[in-house]
Amino acid sequence: MHHFHHTLRLVLLLAFALGIAGSLTMPISAAPSVPCQTPGNFRRIPGYMLTSISYEKFITQDFNGDGKVDVAGLARGSALGPFKAVDLFFGDGAGSFSAPTTYFIANSSTAPTDLKAGDFNGDGKIDLISVNAGPPSINGTCISTFSILFGNGNGTFQDALTYNVNLCTREVEVADFDSNGRDDVLVRSTPFDQPDNARILLGLSEGNGMFGAATLYVPNGRAYDLAVGDFNGDGKPDVVAALTNASGTSLHLDVYLNDGTGTLLAPTQISNSNTGYDAITAADLNGDGKADVAAFSQNPALFSVYLNNGAGGFTRTDYGALRISSPQKIVVGDFNGDSKPDLASMSTILYGDGAGNFTRKDIKDPPAYQAFTVGDFNGDGRTDFFRNFYNINVFSVFPSNVSALATFLSDCTVPVRDKIDFDGDWKTDLAVWRPSTGQWVIQNSTDNSVRTQQWGGASFGDVPVPGDYDGDDRADLAVFRTSNSTWYILNSSDGTFRGQFWGASGDKPVPADYDGDGKIDIAVFRPSDGGWYVLRSSDNSLYAVAWGTSGDKPVQADYDGDYKTDLAVFRPSNGVWYIFRSSDSTFFAQAWGNSTDKPVPGDYDSDGRADLMVYRSSTGTWWLSRSYNGATLALSAFNPSAEDQPVPGDYDGDATTDIAIRRPSTNLWRLRVSSSGGFASDFTFGTSSDTPVSTDYVIE
Repeated sequence: MHHFHHTLRLVLLLAFALGIAGSLTMPISAAPSVPCQTPGNFRRIPGYMLTSISYEKFITQDFNGDGKVDVAGLARGSALGPFKAVDLFFGDGAGSFSAPTTYFIANSSTAPTDLKAGDFNGDGKIDLISVNAGPPSINGTCISTFSILFGNGNGTFQDALTYNVNLCTREVEVADFDSNGRDDVLVRSTPFDQPDNARILLGLSEGNGMFGAATLYVPNGRAYDLAVGDFNGDGKPDVVAALTNASGTSLHLDVYLNDGTGTLLAPTQISNSNTGYDAITAADLNGDGKADVAAFSQNPALFSVYLNNGAGGFTRTDYGALRISSPQKIVVGDFNGDSKPDLASMSTILYGDGAGNFTRKDIKDPPAYQAFTVGDFNGDGRTDFFRNFYNINVFSVFPSNVSALATFLSDCTVPVRDKIDFDGDWKTDLAVWRPSTGQWVIQNSTDNSVRTQQWGGASFGDVPVPGDYDGDDRADLAVFRTSNSTWYILNSSDGTFRGQFWGASGDKPVPADYDGDGKIDIAVFRPSDGGWYVLRSSDNSLYAVAWGTSGDKPVQADYDGDYKTDLAVFRPSNGVWYIFRSSDSTFFAQAWGNSTDKPVPGDYDSDGRADLMVYRSSTGTWWLSRSYNGATLALSAFNPSAEDQPVPGDYDGDATTDIAIRRPSTNLWRLRVSSSGGFASDFTFGTSSDTPVSTDYVIE
């Protein structure tokens, strides 16, 4: 094992095919800059995996007064039992959080649906209030409850006080409507409880956890959401309501001004259209000191921004958004650190210019998260995401009945392009390369259309090496010509092509993003000396490291979650994986597999780090070692055949690697995508002599 001393030896490899003099330098992470010049990227920090807990809402505050942002989650169930609870996660200021501290709030007959922070007794300490929707009654209505936890000011809370609310509600807004230093509550009936006209109740705090007799407001239509903001600049919290008529064909936004005594004045309609909004928020988006309105619609998927002129008029501008199923939520933050308000849903950010204009950027990350919140969790001046994914599918590669919590830090670096996506929708496409003709046949996942393109051929000694070499979020057609060690790349961005001499006889192509710039780097692994030779796209320089030996199989992937590909090999002779982490230049070794297994690394457990996975052709079994906790899993659900070829990829676009096989004799592709409940989907594609090109590395 002379290649892997206890002290890591980086060996200068001078006999490079090009004769380029280079030094063995590791890719260096750029220092964070504010504002971010390449916004829209997020670095995932895995959090806790919690069994039998799903979260309805998250909120952020500094609950323990240490100057670091904490998170409170509204849990439907608890590791300690079926009761509903609030879990507190205390931030460390670097993006990670403590294990949860749990406070029970309601029994199993209610469904916690909303969580807010406020000061309900006027003592200057943060309190919490949850809404717990009760079971429907015989006439379709229900009685909800409030649970209030008074804060002690140090991150701990008193036992919950629970009271009935004479309304079927799922959400609460909090503000000091009567200017007495105590926060009050505003709730609305659900559209299903009041199908014709909504009821809005404003309850003023009595300082002891109780609220005085609520004032009833009956707007003209169903209420889908409420938001609080100061729309006339008088320093008093006002209210905006998103309403529709009973048939849902007409929407209007109504503003209720507050007189400062806890009384809302007659509403003023600021918009009337056929767009129904699922969520609204109020914030000063153009810096004039008056709240504007931002709304999010799921169908059609769009943001609507209503700029307030201060005299009762609002100007609407629409922006497209990535459609998501849930949660329908809109938040305000500063995601690029330019001190200007931005807007975000789960999958789209609108970057603001400070004057009320916005530029759209879609977040290419899992759309299947159940709940999220935002805050600056690492103190760099940029807003980050805190998200939860809950899986109840016992057939999934992802563990069942588990909440996976993760922080997504706003990052100026660009994430690794770890999937072969030819049409730019961040889903792996079915694709093959026909050696006899050099034809690429690709089925676009966006619309299932098929396109063909000739590029390369087996007669030249070509090996297909697709990837996003030009950084346009689409995979390019590319081949490595073993006969002359030249890479031929057809750029998807502009249709131009380039040839790059890189490598030597006997080299294996290992293209990946080693320098974290969002572009695939040209790279080879040389079995004769165990050397990796990378042409970094960021600065066109050589990066060379000795890592491995003859007989090893390259298994490059992002094992440490830093958005840079790590050097790695699988050694069939002993079944050991040797991985060199790019984040800290350390390495680890793990035995996983046997001499005949095919290594197929990928992020199968959705924690942002590649897992060890092997495919055993003799049994058709996939053997997984999860990166998040080291747990192991064996999967065999394909009625396997000895001829099956593993073709893992992210076919459903949820940032989780799916297991899949291709059966050449019948042209069968069988995909078991992580979002399908573990059930397989069959496709017929290609011919028996084709080479699959849906993976981002050459499977050996």
